[in-house]
Order: sequence, then C-alpha cells, then structure tokens
Amino acid sequence: MYQTYASKFNQFQTNLECQSFSKKLIQAIKSWSIFKINLHKFKIIIGMASLILFVVYLMQVNFLATAGFKIQELKQDIQKLETNNQQLELQAMNLQSISRVKTISQELKMVSLENVDYLTPISGSMMAAK
Repeated sequence: MYQTYASKFNQFQTNLECQSFSKKLIQAIKSWSIFKINLHKFKIIIGMASLILFVVYLMQVNFLATAGFKIQELKQDIQKLETNNQQLELQAMNLQSISRVKTISQELKMVSLENVDYLTPISGSMMAAK
C-alpha cells in the first residue's frame, strides 16, 4: 500500500514539475522575442506582406496572359506571311514560265535567234587603251 501511495505521489510530483516547466516555457516564449513585436504590429506586417504577394501574383498573371495573346498574334502573322510567300512564289513561277515569255516576246515583236555565236577570248591576249 505504501508503494501505491509513493508511486502516486511520484506521478503527482512529476505532473506538477511538467506543469510548472510548461508554464515556465510558455512565459519564456512570450517574454523572449527577437523583434519584440506586439500582436497588432505583427498582423499589420502579415497583411502588408500578403497584399504585396497578391499584387505580384496579379502582375505575373497579367504578364502571362498578355504574352499568350502576343504569341497568338505572332502565330497568325507567321501564317499570313507564309501564305503570302507561297502566293508570291507561285506568281514568280508563272511570270517566269516559258509560255508567258514567248507570248510577251511576240507582243513586243521580238525575233527568236536560231544561230548564236559566242565569242571566246584568246588566252594571253589583252586589249590596250590609248
């Protein structure tokens, strides 16, 4: 019976020591602060930091949305330019076709050449200017 009272007393004493340690720890935490900021100032600082982060987030979202629209516009411009380039290449091929050149030469009353003689320079000879 003595042992049960002794063990209960030891548990009670340990409990009291734990409670007093907890109270001392809480008091130490409350009194020990690096910045010594009260709760009102802390709320204001957290609010301002949240506001700044929210504004930065909105700026990022706005930037990404604007960049997305610019990318879409540039892709459309690329598509238009590629189509225009293909049309110009087709037009150039049509203008350079042999049948068109023949009709233009006939309209301009040009004569076709049958015998063409090319001049070849003689090696080692040069012309002199007076």
